[in-house]
Amino acid sequence: MIDNPIQYSENLRKLNALVKTAFNQIREAKKFEEGPLERLALACRRPSRHPGEWTYEDDIVFPEIRTRAARQTHIYPRDTINNYFVKLHIKACGPYQTQGQGPQDPMKHLVIDLIIKGFRQEINLDAYENIPAGALDQALDHAIEARNGEEFLCAWHLDSHPPEGADPNTISRLSHPRYHWQYGGSNVWGRANTWYGSHLLMSSPRLMHPPLDILLAIDFVLSHFYYEAWEKLCSEATYKQIIFYAQKTYWQPFFKILANDQYWRPNVVSKPFLYWH
Repeated sequence: MIDNPIQYSENLRKLNALVKTAFNQIREAKKFEEGPLERLALACRRPSRHPGEWTYEDDIVFPEIRTRAARQTHIYPRDTINNYFVKLHIKACGPYQTQGQGPQDPMKHLVIDLIIKGFRQEINLDAYENIPAGALDQALDHAIEARNGEEFLCAWHLDSHPPEGADPNTISRLSHPRYHWQYGGSNVWGRANTWYGSHLLMSSPRLMHPPLDILLAIDFVLSHFYYEAWEKLCSEATYKQIIFYAQKTYWQPFFKILANDQYWRPNVVSKPFLYWH
């Protein structure tokens, strides 16, 4: 739900500059690539193909960082991973906010993929800063091959249910909250030659979570994987204002729906924000 595309675009540009500056101040991290957020800022200003809706999609590769600099004290295999980086893919679509309407679902569709890749050696992401988003995976795979296949992978997936293009009346066999995190996903079990060792990987549980736009998704990544950058950003008034704006835009209507008495009437059996049946 975007009420002001111009303000949203400016917030993306401000966030872009702030995140770049924060990483520039971290000695053991590479620089932050500005291109993807700049593209998203421009996309938010363009007319949507679907009247009354906004949409965007892009990939953001966060800088590679040493595990000790990221304050990752519990990382396994122990004493093996020296460096890691996070790739964020987001595809989001939702309605423009209309004045006078009651709380409504802030998004129509949402897909977020987080891929965390760990290595024994450093990888120079600066060499890939001008590669288009669609070619990043292949380029990074080549870099991984140069390390004799020493890649360690973790992935999380946040999406909305039902997925885009699906029948909204589809009944799920297992619990699917409207917005949910899932560990693993196709980025893990869809890969060839994956060795799981003694690790059991399942599609459940799907954990309910408020929706994330690109602003909140970046804050999520920073707060979980880049402690020093996030700590610096949280001391910036502009950063806190941007995140507060995004929380109010996307989380306030989400929680208002959950808190609405109409939602909790006994005859309302289906409660998709909690568990989709």
